[in-house]
Amino acid sequence: MALCGGHVVNSHYATVDVPLALWTTLCLLGCLAVLRGASTWQYVGAGVTLGFACATKYGAVVLIVPLVVAHLLSGEGRRALGAGRPLGVAAIAAAGAFLLGCPYSVLAWPEFLRDVRFEAEHMRTGSGLLFAGTGNGWWYHLRESVPLSLSWPVFLGVLAGALLGARRRPRE
Repeated sequence: MALCGGHVVNSHYATVDVPLALWTTLCLLGCLAVLRGASTWQYVGAGVTLGFACATKYGAVVLIVPLVVAHLLSGEGRRALGAGRPLGVAAIAAAGAFLLGCPYSVLAWPEFLRDVRFEAEHMRTGSGLLFAGTGNGWWYHLRESVPLSLSWPVFLGVLAGALLGARRRPRE
């Protein structure tokens, strides 16, 4: 990580992307544990990390998808009777962690709701002219973001590691 310029820059400014990366990684590890046939405590762990990720940045709510998919593909999710119980435990753990990490979502409900609506509108309308004339978003990020955040040697090493890992690891 010390070689990744973007990480160093974000850490310097203390943006939420760095802790969000931590919570997202831990949540995805929890989803892998659930996929492998986890205990209730592993559902709690996945839920807690999901809640803290959402408290860090609301868009992390998409982490619900890998948790539900992992549950459905696991042995627990295939059982007909009581199949939703572990997900309910994970949801309660996520809600508790979210409230612990973002207590003003309840204590200042009108402001919280106003700000969530603002962000939803911002996401719907975009950032105005911020990225005007930059072309395709995928190519822009490969051209601009990858060299800044990872550097090409680190990016190629990560890509090679992912490809090698995909060949040697089980399906999950």
